[in-house]
Amino acid sequence: AFLAELSADRHVSVQDSRPCVAFLNGEYWGLYNLRERFKPEYLRNHYGVNESNVWIIEAGRPDTGGDAAEDFWEQTLEFISGNDMSVEENYIAACDLVDMQSLIDFYCINLYADNTDVAFNRNFAAWRTILPDDTAYGDGRWRFMLYDMDGSLNQYDNNTFAETEEGIGLMDEALIRSLMNHEGFRKQFCLTFLDIANTVFAYEKVHHSLMEWKDIYRTQVTESHR
Repeated sequence: AFLAELSADRHVSVQDSRPCVAFLNGEYWGLYNLRERFKPEYLRNHYGVNESNVWIIEAGRPDTGGDAAEDFWEQTLEFISGNDMSVEENYIAACDLVDMQSLIDFYCINLYADNTDVAFNRNFAAWRTILPDDTAYGDGRWRFMLYDMDGSLNQYDNNTFAETEEGIGLMDEALIRSLMNHEGFRKQFCLTFLDIANTVFAYEKVHHSLMEWKDIYRTQVTESHR
């Protein structure tokens, strides 16, 4: 939740959160964290799109949209990974399918935060509008959602570009390997990584936010772990 809050101004969806404590029949039951859910109503509230006009993919499977959503997601992956993205016409077509800045932000945030438990088949979500509409996000492109970053901030010497918790990692995905063949995409990726390092994860910002979280959580964390 802390990492999501830091990333709230980027081109990815994040879940707002609020700490709370639970009591069952008057008995203290510990510290919890209420989160927004990535559902159609989330997209309506945050992006102004019609909630009946969206597909959501979670961990490679359709959360909303059924087989049609899954098929289109798979077709997107197949087109980008199966074609030469150094060819400008192919890359332009790929940009009509995917919001590249959203994809790059998703990658750079997870890589910088050392998230070793994320891939297109786990702890991952994306969404798109089904039909074009007149909203700012109604263009039918896939956009990405930060989802379950509990596997972040691990060993200080871990290399997230090369090491993952299990299975295929983000940098091993065929989609990113193909896109990296496009010079413009590579440049955008590098510039975004530097920007995120110097803004989202700037020391002063992170330290200030962390101290605020400490003040909110300290007493309840101690109580919850007695």
